Amino acid sequence: MESLVKNRPIHTGEDYRAALKNVSELFDNEPEPGTPEGDYFDIMITHIEAYESKHFPVHSTPDKNPGG
Repeated sequence: MESLVKNRPIHTGEDYRAALKNVSELFDNEPEPGTPEGDYFDIMITHIEAYESKHFPVHSTPDKNPGG
């Protein structure tokens, strides 16, 4: 898998889109944990989540009417 070589942090939107494309191929047939492909998948998901939390933060707002 050519993508295994590109295991690095995601710094740009282009990196992010490429990472999503690479791991999307693995979602339908998720690799076994502990294999090179499984390790790559886990690492890339971690990188994607880190990029998303930095660039697409989800802000929760307090419920203004907690009782309904």
